[in-house]
Formats: sequence, structure tokens, C-alpha cells
Amino acid sequence: WDNFNAEFNYPVVVFHEGLSYSQRQRLQRASPNVVFFARPSLLYATDHWATLDKHTKTTPARLGYRRLIALKAGLVLREPAVAGYSYVMWMDGDSHFPGPVGDVAREMFTRGARYAYARKLADPPWCLRHLWGDVTTYFQANPDFRPRRNHVGNFSTYGLVVDRNISVVGTLVYTNQIIMTDFQVFDLQFWRQPSFDRFFDFIYSLGGAHR
Repeated sequence: WDNFNAEFNYPVVVFHEGLSYSQRQRLQRASPNVVFFARPSLLYATDHWATLDKHTKTTPARLGYRRLIALKAGLVLREPAVAGYSYVMWMDGDSHFPGPVGDVAREMFTRGARYAYARKLADPPWCLRHLWGDVTTYFQANPDFRPRRNHVGNFSTYGLVVDRNISVVGTLVYTNQIIMTDFQVFDLQFWRQPSFDRFFDFIYSLGGAHR
């Protein structure tokens, strides 16, 4: 609040998997933000959750993490709680503002940017045992969806790296570099394109990013 939303007063949506009514009340009373709550597994995510359950042989806590990945990867775009907005600033529960931050979404809109993130890191190969093969399979079957090399440059704002145009993959080569999605800002209208919906549904029909 002090480092960002005191100036802008944007609404805050908390996605959860079962906070009680009293817990939600306590959070609303404790926060100066306008806070709403959404439980995606009770809405449109049932089929995707069932697919993850089938492909995930792990603990309930681990399954919850994979559900979070699915939400961030695409299901959030279908969430009614953000339907009326143009941009979303996503923060994981452990994300925070270490200092004052300006209006990233407004600057992205001014510059025509689609996506902002804080950093990249090398991903362990065991984390993506099947994902890249699934991606290349989809690209080969849908050549019109394959990204083109027409990247027009990045800029940095408030510690974030911002891609003006997300279409930077010229050849199908996995570089082992992934974007950390614990803090990200994205243009909802751009990512709600039907072509991305079809791609997302294909990946999750096979079990999702981690299986």
C-alpha cells in the first residue's frame, strides 16, 4: 500500500482455495486496499483441475502449486473478477515492493507493451520434462500460431523488464531460460486472443506444464 497503491487505489483480487468467511473478513478489515476474493476452482477451472489431478502423482500441497501454475499460465484470463480490466499486476503471496513503484500498467499502455516481468532464471531440465515437446508439437500442427521474429525492443521501468511485443521466438530452440512469474504485469486483451486460448487448452489437455 505505502509503496504503490496509496497513490492509485487499484482494486486487489485475492485468489484462494478455501479461505473461510472470517479469514476473508479479517483481511478486508486489515487492508486499506479495496479487496475482492475469487476461488477459481469453483468456477471455470474444474476440467483443468481434474486433468491435473489425473496427471499429478504427488502430495496435495504439490498439486496446489500446479494449480497455481495453471491459473497464472492462462486460467486467470478467464476469471470473471478481472473481466473488466485492461491490465493485471500479478503478485504471488511472497512478492512485495521494496520501494516506491509508479504506475507500471499506465506506462505499458503508453508504450504499447504487452508484458512485464522482474527477472529470468535458468530452469532445471527435470521441471519441464514434457512441456517443450508439447509446445513444438502444437507449433508444427498450427504453423500460423508459431511466433515470428519481429521483436521491437525492451525497456526497463521501476525495476521491471518490459517486452513491447511478445513474438520473439524465431526458431524452435529451448534456451533453458524462463521468466519468473511471481511478479508480472500483462495486457489482458492481448493474451485473451482465441489463438492463445486454443494453445493453452492443448497444453493442459495433456496434463499442463508440469507432469
